[in-house]
Amino acid sequence: MEPFDSDDVPLASIAKQVWAGRSHPAEFFEAFNRERIYAQRPERPGILVTGHL
Repeated sequence: MEPFDSDDVPLASIAKQVWAGRSHPAEFFEAFNRERIYAQRPERPGILVTGHL
């Protein structure tokens, strides 16, 4: 399996630009609303943290 490169994911790239102050948060929200997001559902309700930028 090849290593995951978040730069290959447009949403991740926009998030990095916002975090660095090079883009406005509204750009991230617009991109997020256009994407299909999959998340793992934990057995117990709560927040499952899977990684960071």
